[in-house]
Amino acid sequence: NKSLRAEVASEDAYVRRMRPTFGYLMAFTWAAQRFALAYVIVFETAQRLLASLEDICTVLGECSVAVVREMTKLYEEVRRGNVSDLILHYKKEGAPKGEIVLVIGAVGEQKMSDGEVTEKLRCALTTMGTKEAASYVAEISNKSRREIYNLALELLKDNDG
Repeated sequence: NKSLRAEVASEDAYVRRMRPTFGYLMAFTWAAQRFALAYVIVFETAQRLLASLEDICTVLGECSVAVVREMTKLYEEVRRGNVSDLILHYKKEGAPKGEIVLVIGAVGEQKMSDGEVTEKLRCALTTMGTKEAASYVAEISNKSRREIYNLALELLKDNDG
């Protein structure tokens, strides 16, 4: 990226020092959340709320989420629950109006059912190669990569046949 190279080559000490720090900070934040050490706070628009919840479910699995609308205002509304329950609620009720803040709870160790593993794998196969999708799903489901890879081959064979 041309702008990134310009920042790295910059003579400004602040620019050179803060760019890597921001990247390390973001990596540390996501790692802390993934290993159940911290919460993540995300500011989101109402129109993108459902897509964001679906992404959270895909990437992090079933975790606790609080959707806060109009935070610190007169009509503040908080809806807490598992991410899948919130997805169902907002599909039924529609997107809320106003400013949205998502508070994503720590994930921790959770067991995934075979159906959940299959669904995550189907979703991953739409955007990744077979090996990459199998590795990703094996990591989030705590199952063997070989088992998930064989399941991926079966899913691909079923789709072709």
